Amino acid sequence: MNDTTPMATTGADDGGDARARGLIAAVGPLLAAGTPANVAELLLARAAPEDLLTYTARDLAQLAQYAWEFLAERRPGNVKIRLQSPLGGDRLGDISVIEIINDDKPFLLDSTMGELA
Repeated sequence: MNDTTPMATTGADDGGDARARGLIAAVGPLLAAGTPANVAELLLARAAPEDLLTYTARDLAQLAQYAWEFLAERRPGNVKIRLQSPLGGDRLGDISVIEIINDDKPFLLDSTMGELA
């Protein structure tokens, strides 16, 4: 795998889990200096493999970098929400990204996700 080729999604295996983990691991070296190398793992480790495998490591690095820059700074008690359509990337032009950071209020996040669904 290289950083410009999405991982194949055919063949019998663990449902893509291992391939998705490999893709996430490939993101770290592509991040800008000063960005934690594990930020992609923290953001994407619980994503469904089929949602990740259509993207390249470069795409995921770009998403992780944007998220880190937005989410890295927040005062407690304040909510930050951003909706964006990422520019560039290999396959990012067709998606929109919602980023939300808030104090620990799981029902708020669940309600938001329910409305989006």
